[in-house]
Amino acid sequence: PRSLFLRPYCIPRCLVVSVVTLGVVVFGGYRGVSRGEVSFDVGQTWQEARLEHSGTALSWAIWSYQWLPTQPGEYQLVVRGTDGTGAPQIAENRSIVPEGATGYHRVTARIAA
Repeated sequence: PRSLFLRPYCIPRCLVVSVVTLGVVVFGGYRGVSRGEVSFDVGQTWQEARLEHSGTALSWAIWSYQWLPTQPGEYQLVVRGTDGTGAPQIAENRSIVPEGATGYHRVTARIAA
């Protein structure tokens, strides 16, 4: 599977400490998508996102996660998807077709007080 953060649109600029809606899209190809997850500790633990739109087996599924940062500072956000067979996206980038089909999407969020 392939996954990306869509929002907040202001990442990586500074955000104010409050609830932030993270938008996530996941693509699993003909296998479909069963889960979208986000991590705030560089992939050590995962939180399941909420499905917004499942689409079809050959379209991106749309997920969201309501995140309340615990304090100001810098956070490393990571997203991953799981396909319809239960196979999770792999963390490492590999050179396969289609390009970008492996590896986690990572962004840095800087939270202001």
